[in-house]
Amino acid sequence: MAVALYRDESVSYAIADGLQKRGVDILTASEGGYRQVADMLIFDRAVALNRVIFTRNDDFLEIVDERRQRLLAFPGLVYAHQAHVSVVQCIDDLEIIAKASDPADIVDTVYFLPL
Repeated sequence: MAVALYRDESVSYAIADGLQKRGVDILTASEGGYRQVADMLIFDRAVALNRVIFTRNDDFLEIVDERRQRLLAFPGLVYAHQAHVSVVQCIDDLEIIAKASDPADIVDTVYFLPL
């Protein structure tokens, strides 16, 4: 089973478009009406939809730490630093994660790009 992704606003549309062209299931926060909202709301929405979050916003790493301290599960998080990972590298690595991983294997896990 493929991994479904949820992209927050810190991620460029080029990444979402590139992934969609490769057949990856990715939903953007703004498509779901979550534009310019707090990071925690975006995170909670991804959890409710059972989608792995992809972000370039390091605030999400803090949210993960808080959830782990409270023993709250999350579907997974993929993080790519803005300055160190190109759009093409993000697309390539996210395609691998989405198509080659089982969602159950990513629960409560943080992946850092590049792989």
